[in-house]
Amino acid sequence: MTIEYHIDDKTHTMEISIFGQFNFYLSEDFHQLTHTTRKIEKIIIDLENTVSIDSAGLGILFFLRKKFDMNSVEILLTNSNPNVLRIFAIAKISHFFTIR
Repeated sequence: MTIEYHIDDKTHTMEISIFGQFNFYLSEDFHQLTHTTRKIEKIIIDLENTVSIDSAGLGILFFLRKKFDMNSVEILLTNSNPNVLRIFAIAKISHFFTIR
C-alpha cells in the first residue's frame, strides 16, 4: 500500500493515487500531505488501484475533510471499485464527499 501525489500549481489541485489497501498504514503519508504550504482548492483522490478501504481509511478521508474544510477545498473520490463503493454506501460518505 502506497500513495503517489502531484500538486498542479496552475489549477491548485492536489491529485492523490492510492495503491493497494487504504488503511491505517497510510495515515502518516496523508498527515504529511496536509502540511503543504501550496495553495490547494481541489483534492482528487484516485482509487482505481485501491483494492479495499477499512474504517481507518474512512477516518483518514474525514481527517482530510476536516483539515481542508476551513479552506473550502473540494474533495473528489474517483475510480472506486465496487467493493470500495459498497463501503462508501454503508458509511454514507456521499454527504461529505463527491464520488465519481
